[in-house]
Amino acid sequence: MLPRLGGALEELAGAANLDAAHCGRAQATADLLLAELTNLFAEQLAAPAVAAARAERKEIALQSASNAINAMVLPDTHPVLVTLLERYWVQALAQAAQHRERDDRLWRERLDTARRLVHSAPGQTDAAERAALLKSLPALVGELRSGLTQLGLDEDTITRALAPCMELHSAVMRGASLPPLRHTPVQRPATLRTTPEGLMLLQHHGHISRTPDLPAAWSACAEGERVALTLPDGSVFDGVLAGRTPRGQMRLLLAPADGRVLAVSLRALATLAAANRLSLGRPSLSLRAAERLRAGQTGTA
Repeated sequence: MLPRLGGALEELAGAANLDAAHCGRAQATADLLLAELTNLFAEQLAAPAVAAARAERKEIALQSASNAINAMVLPDTHPVLVTLLERYWVQALAQAAQHRERDDRLWRERLDTARRLVHSAPGQTDAAERAALLKSLPALVGELRSGLTQLGLDEDTITRALAPCMELHSAVMRGASLPPLRHTPVQRPATLRTTPEGLMLLQHHGHISRTPDLPAAWSACAEGERVALTLPDGSVFDGVLAGRTPRGQMRLLLAPADGRVLAVSLRALATLAAANRLSLGRPSLSLRAAERLRAGQTGTA
């Protein structure tokens, strides 16, 4: 492709007087190359796109789970409970959300468990309230254990995850004053992995307390634009925007140098941008070539 584009530019450079015919031929060549590039992207993304769509479904499920938790947590919800929801139960909700369109029973059950957990440790209780809580806690703890087991967590991990809540509930049952604790939001960094299909995936796998904003320049970033980002291992992925997943929550980047494909979530892109680890766009090849040509003509004048 580059030799053909170079030939078109050389024709423009060699023209004694540029006219509409010269520009029209160059534009036709550029349009044809753009169409060929689009087809090339489609061919190279065919296999990775399937894996990227799966990753997008998980991304959307996690967003649904996080939004549900954010909506139900109250200003006076004890931080111990919020931590359990954000670190562990969000995964149980996301697991249910992936099957929600076919059957939302599990989603509704796990939402109900989360709501009851939020109200399971009020700051002040009387004897009647403590008796009611004592009666309801075994079923609540059983549901939490069941949900975490279905995530594949082992018994020791589940016990450690629930231990702070068990201590908190014990204090409530004694009528003890609950210590004022400051909640630190759980925020896992974006992680990079490679699927069996060879697709590189960069996305968060934890709770979303707030969806970060993408830089304004991203809305104008079109397919074929240059995108460079620093990966968690410190390496730089230098490629072009080549496509997006069906629901637009992930972008597919293609590295022309080696054909690698990276699927990155919008949330991960926003996080990288906030950390100055994302660079969007640079002048297109044709514009850079034209600038060099212009500079060369000026130098010989």
